[in-house]
Amino acid sequence: MKQYFRLVLVAFLLAGSLTATARFNGNNREAPAFYAGLRAGVGASMYYNLDDPVGLGTPVGGLALGIKVASFPLYVETGAYYMDMGTRFKDRRWYYWDRESYYSGRYHDYDDHSHAYGRRYDEDRYKYKLRNQSVMVPLVATYHLYAGEKIVIQPFTGFYGSYGFDNEKMDFGLREGVGVTFSHFYVGLGMNIGLVEQKLETDEAIVRDGLHASAFLTLGINF
Repeated sequence: MKQYFRLVLVAFLLAGSLTATARFNGNNREAPAFYAGLRAGVGASMYYNLDDPVGLGTPVGGLALGIKVASFPLYVETGAYYMDMGTRFKDRRWYYWDRESYYSGRYHDYDDHSHAYGRRYDEDRYKYKLRNQSVMVPLVATYHLYAGEKIVIQPFTGFYGSYGFDNEKMDFGLREGVGVTFSHFYVGLGMNIGLVEQKLETDEAIVRDGLHASAFLTLGINF
């Protein structure tokens, strides 16, 4: 997962370098008042406040819609995307249970309960995958910087809202990234940082609530 975030950082640095040499000229290429685009790609999702976060690979895809909101090429972009906003994680501690209930003790020390009711799981064997099929709706501001006749650099910043069908809960967070269009073809790289705690629970483990983070790489076409 850290590699994905490094890629995002490199993309920001590259965008800054290109921006420094890009020249906006209204006669060079007219900024459209509206655009729509299809996006598809890959992402990695995790929960960044856990002790041992592990990225969960996921396809990403959806529709982007942009509207020009100023006399210069400043746009507001929204749309709708599919993404699995789940995670993978390890459980290193004890499980403890009795006849009536079952408790997960990831964040508690159960050394005092090391008797017939509990057992220590092997930390390398018990790794869990938590899926959260989600629909995400971004709302970002993006400025279009023209570098030549056909290349447009599109840094964006803003927010997202999402609904997870597996955990049946809303999420809200920050969305940052950069896109580049070559004629009508689009390449985008970015990240989402969730701000709403999500309950993490499987049939085998219950851990403390987590905060979503993801990185994504998408390809697409604008109309």
